[in-house]
Amino acid sequence: MLKYLCQCLQTDGEIFYKSTRVSPGLLDKVYGITINVKPNPACEWAASDYTLPDDVSSAEPKLTNRMGITVEICTINGQKGQNLIDTRKLPPGTYIYSLTT
Repeated sequence: MLKYLCQCLQTDGEIFYKSTRVSPGLLDKVYGITINVKPNPACEWAASDYTLPDDVSSAEPKLTNRMGITVEICTINGQKGQNLIDTRKLPPGTYIYSLTT
């Protein structure tokens, strides 16, 4: 399960940031975007199911390693679909999947 963190400014007059968990379902309601990557961990491939906001028709999924180096980037088109990632060519490790619209 993916967990999201949000850096939110306190509105009660205190000047500091606080990390809080954000539900992926909340992101769908607010931004109209969903992302689900499975299986996790991946052995030979990973499938990224996505839904984009109504006013967005393309996006760039990016896979980075734990050092922040981009190992794969592509362009997807359409409001809803699936992007397959061939993980056989990647060394074992932890990777971060992000989607830019």
